[in-house]
Amino acid sequence: MLRGRRARPAHRGAQSPQGPQGPVGTALAYAQVNAGTPSFVAARTSGFSAVTRPAGGRYCLALDGALVGQAFSGGNPTRPTVASVEYGNTTNPGDPTLNVEVRGDSGDCPPNPPNTFEVLTFRNGVFTNDVSFTLIVP
Repeated sequence: MLRGRRARPAHRGAQSPQGPQGPVGTALAYAQVNAGTPSFVAARTSGFSAVTRPAGGRYCLALDGALVGQAFSGGNPTRPTVASVEYGNTTNPGDPTLNVEVRGDSGDCPPNPPNTFEVLTFRNGVFTNDVSFTLIVP
């Protein structure tokens, strides 16, 4: 170790030109849902046709009809799904007890339309209507 000497700043080279744009994303469908109404954030939703809340903390998301055959077979989901809290539109987003769960077509969602995804939202283990979320169907 040298004492009394300052490190010399590194020389920054020329910036390369930007490369070509990568391929378009491959998610079948995705949605950001605001809990209050509930409603989709249009700029962050694709492939879903409706969202309802039949009971507290339970949301039903229906896929566009043309996509149902790619995500469900006989009423059962055929793809994994990912749901997470959307902290920017959630009341008290710093609360560490927030949780979101997703499951395919369940008894809590009305039978029409069939083949819906159900998302459950919790605060401290209790169903709540104030947690916004994002759902991705890859």
